[in-house]
Amino acid sequence: MYVKRDIEEFFDKVAEVYKIVAIVGARQAGKTTLLRKKLNEEGGNYISLDDPDARELFNEDIKKFERQYIEKGKVTGIDEVQYGNDAGIKLKYLADKGDRLWVTSSSEIILGKDVLSYLVGRVSII
Repeated sequence: MYVKRDIEEFFDKVAEVYKIVAIVGARQAGKTTLLRKKLNEEGGNYISLDDPDARELFNEDIKKFERQYIEKGKVTGIDEVQYGNDAGIKLKYLADKGDRLWVTSSSEIILGKDVLSYLVGRVSII
């Protein structure tokens, strides 16, 4: 059973403005559930960096990752982005190319200076 969260209305508002929406929080807090629900509503694509193949491509060649997993004109959800190397600069690259991204992460990773410094003005963190 899905429990509607108050954060969903805020998510919808920031998703209209920012290229990247980062859903952060503790384990088992419902980040992936919210991401999948919103992607389903939007008709977007879901990728998890739990998947070793997706993670390897993200880590080794972001342009190949983009060609394989990102469909132009559709929002892409990247679950567990904290498992990717150099996530900040790679998310910046994708956003600057015009891609809309919704990502999930543990808060300590996405809020770290190695990620957040690349995403200023491009990301809303909820």
